[in-house]
Amino acid sequence: MGYRSEVLDVLPAGDGERNGLSDFSAYRELLALNRPERLVELTNCRCLLSVMHIMRSPVGIETLTLGVPEGYAERMNKQPLIRKTFSVPPLGCNCSILGDPLTKEAVIVDPGGDHHQILRYVEEMGLAVVRVIHTHAHFDHFLASDEIRKATGAALCLHAEDRVLWEGLEIQCRLFGVPYVPVPAADYWLRDEAEISVGRVQGVAFHTPGHTPGSMCFHFPEDQLLFAGDTLFRGGIGRTDLWGGSHDAIERSIRERLYTLEETTKVVPGHGPETEIGWERESNPFVRG
Repeated sequence: MGYRSEVLDVLPAGDGERNGLSDFSAYRELLALNRPERLVELTNCRCLLSVMHIMRSPVGIETLTLGVPEGYAERMNKQPLIRKTFSVPPLGCNCSILGDPLTKEAVIVDPGGDHHQILRYVEEMGLAVVRVIHTHAHFDHFLASDEIRKATGAALCLHAEDRVLWEGLEIQCRLFGVPYVPVPAADYWLRDEAEISVGRVQGVAFHTPGHTPGSMCFHFPEDQLLFAGDTLFRGGIGRTDLWGGSHDAIERSIRERLYTLEETTKVVPGHGPETEIGWERESNPFVRG
């Protein structure tokens, strides 16, 4: 294996706080104290850093170059997303936690309920949630959103065409006999083709109306991963008999926006088991490719 020397940029995170310090103040302290042995303790910080050597010179403290394997940075940048998908009450919505393995920045997709469980998983995974993104605004996909926002400060994001549903949460809960849990106004309205970033990993939001007017799917092409909400299921599609639903629109969304993706793209639906675009295109009895 070839090696080369390069100076690696330190990327801020939060693990330095375990030492009672912020990341940058921790590095400043260690540089000031000239204690390179303690830098090893910080290698769990979210940064492109293995072991940094420092020395004192006549002109002050200098950072030396670090020998790293050739192609190291490229390989690190290609690490797949951290993902945990699990069903939550009251109707078994598939909630997903996505995280960047380097920066530990995370987003949550469709926190439909049981915020305690969701936050416990986030803590166990060592992630920092910055956004909550919603595939649509049916109650079973966002009942835990307010508690997640309170605990993490994350922004709540969805498409503006589902604003009426979002603001009508109390009516939805009453119709389905579910206890009403208030949620605040959304922080950000997502647009079609909006960029969805999870740390260094880039995804894109597709507006896929049909199940609801503002239904969205979230595609992460490098990971060949699609979060389809209630637009596409394994062997099925979302119902269109609820407020704002349209069968013609959901067929068009699936054919034009989803079936055009790579056939090996893994699909995480809003409920039930995962599937693949290729399988649905060939076998879905409701919408064939």
